[in-house]
Amino acid sequence: MSSIKTWSPSKLSFTLVLGTLLLIGLLAMLEKSNNPTRPDSPELEKARKSLEEAKEKAAAKLKAMSPEELLTARRQLKEAEDAQAAEKDPLEIVKKNWEKGGFGMISIWNVTFRNRSRKPVGNIRYRTAYYSETRNKVGSGGVDSSAGDYTIQKIILPQSTRTLEINDGYVNDQAVSATFEIVSWEFISQ
Repeated sequence: MSSIKTWSPSKLSFTLVLGTLLLIGLLAMLEKSNNPTRPDSPELEKARKSLEEAKEKAAAKLKAMSPEELLTARRQLKEAEDAQAAEKDPLEIVKKNWEKGGFGMISIWNVTFRNRSRKPVGNIRYRTAYYSETRNKVGSGGVDSSAGDYTIQKIILPQSTRTLEINDGYVNDQAVSATFEIVSWEFISQ
């Protein structure tokens, strides 16, 4: 007759906890040996020293600059930051106005866009939402429209502003306020 070993719940729990702790310890040891960014790694220490040296050089240059040179450097830095931001997210809404047309049944937007980049932008996808007096949402348009995707297939030239009239389709007669936001756009090659 064979004997079957049975484990009590407390013995099983203890074994699982012990095994888990051992596994965690092994993983921590592996990570420490393979991780170049651990606090005591030579690579991280080298990077810290390089950063400190760069800070010291920059501080010495700043001390040697005249007030006029400092102002020029700040202006140039601001221009570079603005240019970088313009290339990442060049299209912005400068002004927007909503009204009902077509006997109060059609949503008409007049939106002024600014392209801050050095490339033309187009194929603008947008989202609109319409609200009643009690602030309940009573409709949506643009990419959320049930009548299809409304993409503005116009070009906003580089570093320019353009106002467009946008017909967003039928609107609920209860709508008294609305929102308009850009969802996406594309750089256009001419």
